[in-house]
Amino acid sequence: MPAFRQIESRLQPASLVQPGPAARPIDLSPVAQGLDTAAAVAERAQIIAERQRRESEALLERQQQDEARVAVTNAVTARRAAVTEQLITTESTPGGMAGATERALKDHQAWVDSTAKTLTPAGQKLLALQAPELQLTTHEKFFGAEVKARQTALVTDFSTGLDAARRNVIADPAQFSDTLARQIALANTLNLPDDTRAKMVDQARQSLAFDAATTIATRNPDAILSRFGAAGGKANKDGTVLPSDPAKALAAVQGDPVLSQLSPDNLRQVVERATMLKVTRDAAAQAEAERQARLAEIAANQRARAADQAWAVLSGRAMTGVATDEKADAPLFKAIAGTPYAAEYQRLAAQIPVRTAVATLPLNQQQAQIDALIGQRNANGTNTALEEQIKFRKEVLAAAKKQFDDSPLRAGQQYGLYSVAPLDTSSFDALLPGLAARVPQADLAGRQ
Repeated sequence: MPAFRQIESRLQPASLVQPGPAARPIDLSPVAQGLDTAAAVAERAQIIAERQRRESEALLERQQQDEARVAVTNAVTARRAAVTEQLITTESTPGGMAGATERALKDHQAWVDSTAKTLTPAGQKLLALQAPELQLTTHEKFFGAEVKARQTALVTDFSTGLDAARRNVIADPAQFSDTLARQIALANTLNLPDDTRAKMVDQARQSLAFDAATTIATRNPDAILSRFGAAGGKANKDGTVLPSDPAKALAAVQGDPVLSQLSPDNLRQVVERATMLKVTRDAAAQAEAERQARLAEIAANQRARAADQAWAVLSGRAMTGVATDEKADAPLFKAIAGTPYAAEYQRLAAQIPVRTAVATLPLNQQQAQIDALIGQRNANGTNTALEEQIKFRKEVLAAAKKQFDDSPLRAGQQYGLYSVAPLDTSSFDALLPGLAARVPQADLAGRQ
């Protein structure tokens, strides 16, 4: 680059050069330095602008990465929560775990596809990196829950079948051994944890043995108690069952196919139940015996009252000489059958003809005959025949008087004091004459 002084000399015309004192040279170095500085500043500005551009692009890229990272993280977090909620809902729904793993994986893939459409390319890359881990977690959760649910269902189904098996041994305790063997074989074939199968087998053994033993105790408590004689069917004075010795009972039933399967606690319950049933049944039997005795006593009293009532009728008739109708009076004869009244009636029945002759006499004549017989006894002494005559005549007279006391109008007609005409009840006026005619009849009967 030519120096500034050389350019200046070239531009100056020679004719214009005037001689004079020599001019002092002008120092243009600061100007040159300023020009150099401007170029450097421009270069630095360009460098700074380039750096700022690169920094802006890096910042923008970082911002986009952060935004993508937040969006994906939020989406994955929300999905994890949704998966957990879905699992809880599925577990609480009856039968909901069947095929739940397959449905959950399909839902996961559908979520991945729909979520990717809402993300930037950077977000899609991040989602592609995190989705497999989320899928694995989803599979583990649902598959574990589904396996657990199916195992629980197996245990539940086994328990349901066990209920039917229990009904079988309750109906027939002799089926215990075969039924238990089938339940144990079934439990051992199931794909379940060892401790779960062990619990199922123990549950089957104890349940079936307890039901069979309880049925035996219920049907024949004496048979159960006789096998080990724990409480012996005895009770305290207040009726409470005596406590049993589980260890002694357990040792006593080792050879029994049913009782030997029971735990000490279950065996104690069976012993106490058998004891309680024995005490209860013995008390019930005693109470029933006492009830039957009371019923027999009541029946005997009823028969005695019926016999007394029948005898009152039959003897009254016999004493007054009234013959009986074997057919119409059959209930009366049945009532006195097997009692002392039967023989006494036979004695009176033999006297009915004689009593009939005496009973037809008016009461004053009957009394006069009794007085005559008593006078004969007083004058000449007594004998058996005479005493019998006096006795039965007094009986006939007493029966007649009782009839007059009970129904004077009817007795007066029976003993011939008057004849009673039927009442005319067709009208009140027709009834009055009949009633008026019975007044003197009733007065006559009342004086007997």
